[in-house]
Amino acid sequence: MKLDAGSAGAVAAAVLVPVVMRGLARLFPDRAPETTVASLEELRARYQRWELGLGFGVLAACAPVGYLLWLALRGVAAVHAALLPPAELRWLTAPYYWAVPAVLLAIALTIPLSGVLERRLLGARHGEYLAYQRLRTGMDVARVGRLMGGLFGLLCAVVIFLGLDWGVELRPDGLVVNSYLGVGEARYAYGEIVALRTAPALIAPNGNLVHRREYVVELTGGRRWSTNDVLSETSDDEKRDLVERLAARSGARLEEVEVLRNEEL
Repeated sequence: MKLDAGSAGAVAAAVLVPVVMRGLARLFPDRAPETTVASLEELRARYQRWELGLGFGVLAACAPVGYLLWLALRGVAAVHAALLPPAELRWLTAPYYWAVPAVLLAIALTIPLSGVLERRLLGARHGEYLAYQRLRTGMDVARVGRLMGGLFGLLCAVVIFLGLDWGVELRPDGLVVNSYLGVGEARYAYGEIVALRTAPALIAPNGNLVHRREYVVELTGGRRWSTNDVLSETSDDEKRDLVERLAARSGARLEEVEVLRNEEL
């Protein structure tokens, strides 16, 4: 039986989640002193609904917090863009990109807030609730929470930096590209452009044919850059405008081909 993408994802999650939980239990075993004489079944009857409710509450809080953080990060990106030197043409990271670090930061913030909420609502029973979580998972839940919050925060900082650093600029002396995972900017003088190609379709890494027009800029030394790599909300007209300017200034002719292969992008 052939699985679709959703079914495959569900199967993978069903397999990976228990493995991850066992791995965390090995890395962060429960070393806290026993604070209750009740059995796991007794504690589950008392706190399972609390656990589900608190977990759902934290997930629900991520949505509004994440939206506010998305607005804030878009503001940071706008300020950063205003501080950049003038350019004839500039593409910057699209607004949708900032949803990723916003969600990561929302998770990093709500993890410690969930602990505060637990202590406030459960009061004197909070210690017993933590004992129930330790018995159920076999790990130091509080320590794992602190670690996950720190990791999400660090990952968020990396994603923000990469998003602010990415960009494409057209300057009087050539094309300047800050690639997403690259360090520093790459400058391509107009004289380094040897060929320009475009096609109405491309072959994706998975081998599928995608009907989308992209452009490839061939450079000296076997280097290339393509509009397929951009993170901006750039229209087809804007892409063509950039490439036509490159053609006019480099003297290279824009060639139409049937399809662009993945290794050409």
